[in-house]
Amino acid sequence: MKLFRLSSLLALSLSIVSGAMLFSTAQKVQQTEIVLNRAQTAVAQERQTIRVLRAEWDYLNRPDRLESLVKNNLEMIPVKPEAVQGDTADLPDVFAPIVPARKPQQTPDSLPAVKTIPASLQEAAPSLTTPLPKPVAPQMPQEPARDQFRRLLNDLTPAAGGETP
Repeated sequence: MKLFRLSSLLALSLSIVSGAMLFSTAQKVQQTEIVLNRAQTAVAQERQTIRVLRAEWDYLNRPDRLESLVKNNLEMIPVKPEAVQGDTADLPDVFAPIVPARKPQQTPDSLPAVKTIPASLQEAAPSLTTPLPKPVAPQMPQEPARDQFRRLLNDLTPAAGGETP
């Protein structure tokens, strides 16, 4: 008899828990449906607004209306046929960029950085792990900016006309 009471108590508690879970799930579904309906209503309103705005845009951009606005407000005149160029000889020449005659020298600061060597390669080739000596930049006396500019112009001018300006 005790076994019967225990099993009935267990069945009763399981049915109450499952009923509570079913009720909770039903409430969540109803709340989600309400949110979905509100979102669908908002989307439908936005689509209607877009349709109205497109109709208004089409109405405002009618060619006859735009033409009358141009005539009344911009004071523009129509293009004459003589103003249109028919010959390409009258067009200006294409701009050609000036390319330096030689490649600029690399300074120690512009050289690429040396990457670290993996440990497996360090064991195989110990000569790769020795650091390279830093190149010493030649010390040049500081020139005034005007002399530097003239020297740069001399370097960039072609060989035929290498005079300074």
